Amino acid sequence: MFWIGWWVLVGVTALLALNDAVRTLVFSPSDDQRMMFIVFAALQALSVLVLVIPFRRLEWWAWWATWIPIAALALTGPVLLGSLGGVYLGLSAILAVAQLVTVARFAKSRPSAS
Repeated sequence: MFWIGWWVLVGVTALLALNDAVRTLVFSPSDDQRMMFIVFAALQALSVLVLVIPFRRLEWWAWWATWIPIAALALTGPVLLGSLGGVYLGLSAILAVAQLVTVARFAKSRPSAS
C-alpha cells in the first residue's frame, strides 16, 4: 500500500507542478499572475523532490512536511469560486488518503523505544 500511496502523491504533485508551469506560459494575462504561477510550480517541484528522496527513505520529517501542500490545496478550495475550488478540494482529499496509506510503513521503520 505504501507504494500506491507514494505514486499517487508523486504523480498528482508532479501534475500540479506541470499545470502551474503551463499556466505560467499560456494562461497568465499579467506579470503578477505569471510570477504567482512560477512560485506555485517551484513549490510543487520542491514537494516532488521531498517525496522522491527523503519521503522514500522513510524520514518522518518528510511525512509531516508533505501535509503542507495538501493543507494548502484544501484551504484554497473554499476560496476559489466555481468548479475549480471543488477540484482543489478533491485533489486534497485524494492526496490526504494517499498520505494516510503510507503512515504504516513509516511507523514500522521507527526504531523501538526500548
